[in-house]
Amino acid sequence: MIADGPRPDRAAILLVDDQPENLMALEAVLEPLGQRLIRAASGQEALRVVLREDLSLILMDVAMPGMDGFETATEIKRREKSSQIPIIFLTAARLEAPEAFRGYEVGAVDYLAKPYSPAVLRSKVQVFVDLHEARREVELMARRAAHDPLTGLPNRVVFMDRLAGTLAGLQRRPTRMAVLFFDLDGFKLVNDTLGHEAGDQLLKQVAERLLGLLRPSDAVARFGGDEFTVLAEVDEERDVEVIAERIAAAIAAPFSLDAGDAFVSTSIGIALASEAGEDPETLVREADAAMYRAKHGGGARHEIFDGEMRRRAVERIKTESALRKALDDGELHLVYRPEVELATGSVVAIEALLRWDHPEQGLLRPPEFLSGSEHSQLMRQIARWALGQALDELERWSSLLTAASPVTLSFEVSARQLEGRQFVPSLLAMLAERGADPHRLRLDISDSAVLDQRCFRNASLDELRAHGLGLALNDFGAACPSLARLRNLPLEAVKLDASLIRSEV
Repeated sequence: MIADGPRPDRAAILLVDDQPENLMALEAVLEPLGQRLIRAASGQEALRVVLREDLSLILMDVAMPGMDGFETATEIKRREKSSQIPIIFLTAARLEAPEAFRGYEVGAVDYLAKPYSPAVLRSKVQVFVDLHEARREVELMARRAAHDPLTGLPNRVVFMDRLAGTLAGLQRRPTRMAVLFFDLDGFKLVNDTLGHEAGDQLLKQVAERLLGLLRPSDAVARFGGDEFTVLAEVDEERDVEVIAERIAAAIAAPFSLDAGDAFVSTSIGIALASEAGEDPETLVREADAAMYRAKHGGGARHEIFDGEMRRRAVERIKTESALRKALDDGELHLVYRPEVELATGSVVAIEALLRWDHPEQGLLRPPEFLSGSEHSQLMRQIARWALGQALDELERWSSLLTAASPVTLSFEVSARQLEGRQFVPSLLAMLAERGADPHRLRLDISDSAVLDQRCFRNASLDELRAHGLGLALNDFGAACPSLARLRNLPLEAVKLDASLIRSEV
């Protein structure tokens, strides 16, 4: 089959001969293959082409003035960039065995004697072109498996492999390794207001900025979502803080997107390793924990994982392990607290409250066992279980109450839950499964979430209200948000914190 023409994205074939008529003859024979053909009239010119072009094959005359084919092949194979390019020698003279062997020794894969059969030449060339294309496809697949398709940065798997190898070699170096774990404060606002295409564009620009400011020895990766990691070799703690400050400054600069300018900041967690054999997963978890501490401190800052954080992390792991067992063993349950209308004495809502009947510590409230775990998969699992239990209870109440005396179920949700993309679809699906009326469910949000504001910088609240769910601010005054901040929130109720009405003695 005759090709339509050479494709510019394909590797080229280099034709090397000092005789122009020989080059023209080669081009005429190979033109039907549809490959890019590049001429070189000498060995020196061939070496220059090899440096700048992606080549699938070199067809080269042996007898050339100056640098002959053997010498040229020796130089080509000596260079790393071109060492794997196959070379076929073309010769008009019959080579004796020693001379033929020399060609193979310098890297030739075959000989063709002039005059050659056009069909044989095309067949041999096509084999090597196909091999090159197959090798490029394998390399591309390997790169795709190792790199994030959006930003082009190495992915989590590559980063963890690099971290493991680096930690294993620490005993041979007196330096320390630092893992920086960070995400983008305000990224969800960009997605929700400017669209996901703008969010993707921002992530690409973040990757470009990181590559531009980090040292060649540093490793950077996109860990997932808007999370990034950096592995850096440092001499002392201050060195990694300088890196964190440079990252923060780069990300704080405005991003010019097609949909408009955007501004984000970053919260950075840092974990340091100085001994060989430290566990990579543990080090990343420590950096992650430090990042959440930075977020809880107001964001747009960095925190270094320390001994106290390690103690809390160990305690949290123990608590989460016990919580998993508690969920399986039925130690978690809900209690219900009525909300009464003072004017009539009627129960207008019932608040569902999670409790843990701990076998050793007794009845525990959520702040006593969920603190620090709100971003974990376990927390989401418990929250979904608790909401399902409450909705089942609401369904039972509906069969007992008349339409004239409806009761609303009040259920507390965290800022972290509201941030999740699947929260609203999952909640609506749970309501639909039970045939529950969305107007009978009210979600209570803590006022500390208002201070964080990330959960309010998205369309989740408006979407919930559009489906008929009620929204209330819980414990207003505990974190002292301003009344002005509440003005634009789609709330139907505000619950005062007891500290606002408790008499001071």
